[in-house]
Amino acid sequence: MARTQTDSPARSEAADARGRTTAIGDATRMRLMQAAERLIAEHGLDGVSVRDITAVAETNSASIHYHFQSKEGLIYAIMEDRAERLRGHRRRHLSRLDDRRPTTRQVAEALVNPTFEFVTGEGAEADTAYVGFLAAVLDDPAMMPALERYFSDQYESYFEALRRARPDLAQEVLVNRVCFALHLVLNTVSEPARGLRTWIERHYPPAIVVIRESLIDFVAGAFEAP
Repeated sequence: MARTQTDSPARSEAADARGRTTAIGDATRMRLMQAAERLIAEHGLDGVSVRDITAVAETNSASIHYHFQSKEGLIYAIMEDRAERLRGHRRRHLSRLDDRRPTTRQVAEALVNPTFEFVTGEGAEADTAYVGFLAAVLDDPAMMPALERYFSDQYESYFEALRRARPDLAQEVLVNRVCFALHLVLNTVSEPARGLRTWIERHYPPAIVVIRESLIDFVAGAFEAP
């Protein structure tokens, strides 16, 4: 019994040390993700190096290998970080369309509104950077597997919703219009577009409402075109 009592403080100190090490590792991992997310949102995938990321995160390149194995692994981790919350917003709007035949404006609203809800709720500043990051990933064909992993089912849902609204359109036209619309929304709401929002807010406050309604009008018009 005495031996157990003697060893207990040592074990406790070891456990505390492991806890501190884990916390430090988690903090480093988060700094790397946040740095990469914002840099990629601002400069694109090709415009950001591992050295850029580690400089902003105040760590070294070995930490990327330790936590993510590679830059690509880091990108996948960022994709996953808040993907489910954005997917949740989209699911809620898509579910309102059910199996009925929606109007093109209803499809446009279901496509535009989730992203705006995502960047105006809790954690909006970080989520705006995430949307910019997604827009940058969309521009890189090599990252299509990542997009398909997290969002392909919802793209299919939007294709199907527009098909019900416009059964007269060819499949390739439906796909193009939905992809163009999703890309437009991400780029308009993303981090690099803040200058646009600032200009609109100066002339037509509140900016976010004006941009959202204008985008819905624009996308609905594209969906309604022959």
